[in-house]
Amino acid sequence: MKNKNFIKLLGVFSLVVGFSSCQDDEQEYPKRVKPQVSVAANAYTVNEGEDLAIVLTSNTSYKTAMNFKLEIISQDTDEDDFTLTGASAYDTDEGWGTLGYKISFPAFATSHTVNLSAVLDDLAEGTETVTFRISTEGNLAGDLVGGVQDIVVSIVNMKKPNLDLTLDWNKSFNIGGTDYDLCGVSYDVDILVFDENGDPFGAGAQTGDCPEHLSMDMADYPDGSYFIVGYLYDDAGLSGVGVSPAFDIPVTVTYFRGGSATLDGVFVQNDDLLTSDSPSDTMSFIGTVEVLNGVFTIKNADDSVVASGKNATVLNKMKAAFKNRRK
Repeated sequence: MKNKNFIKLLGVFSLVVGFSSCQDDEQEYPKRVKPQVSVAANAYTVNEGEDLAIVLTSNTSYKTAMNFKLEIISQDTDEDDFTLTGASAYDTDEGWGTLGYKISFPAFATSHTVNLSAVLDDLAEGTETVTFRISTEGNLAGDLVGGVQDIVVSIVNMKKPNLDLTLDWNKSFNIGGTDYDLCGVSYDVDILVFDENGDPFGAGAQTGDCPEHLSMDMADYPDGSYFIVGYLYDDAGLSGVGVSPAFDIPVTVTYFRGGSATLDGVFVQNDDLLTSDSPSDTMSFIGTVEVLNGVFTIKNADDSVVASGKNATVLNKMKAAFKNRRK
């Protein structure tokens, strides 16, 4: 009798457990809500030579990294116009479709920055644009708000801070039926820079090269006028030969400023020229460079705003100052 009661109780217990199990199988559990990631803005502007921060923000952190795809959908820039950090290029064999970049939003973070560095190049060009598209990809751990986000970045052309001058005085001539050229006989002209007071300024270009190269960094040249002067350091004995007829030796200046549409050209010294009769230690006024509020202006000798800067008094002051500095 006792055993029969035990069997009955066991059957009731089994029925209750079975019913409970059925109830558990039908229970609905809430799905995990994915982090929602958005981009701070849809349009940015950056100057060449500067950096741009594109910030992605998540409404909550997550225990693993979240993957997103960054692709270029349109551009009028070159590949070398910018670089990206905070996103890495991926290969087509990763199964992400068209070529682009992978953004790995770090685990346990609520923001991630993709940095775009716009390259300061030598080209004079208008504002260029590149359009990126960000979408959810990879491990799908997080969702991008709106599914995809397009970002337009405008890259503004900027001028480089340096004005580069190449100063060339080479010239061919004939003595006694033999052809020569000034560079070949080591005819040496130093390129000097003086401020508007006639005092030496900076190192100029005194390397013995033919031609000489002078780079004027705006950071080193405060607003003002600067006289470019040729100093005949060594006439290579030409003045003693008595070339007949004597010939002029103008300096040709090739000027260039990266990113500028106007400072890219050539002018020829047109006044106060060296000649084949000029002895060593002769000075010659080539032109003026003005610096004002980030702008370079180049003027030939006859267009100089300081016309008196070419007269003998100022040139003699320059010469005396330079000779004293060389002692």
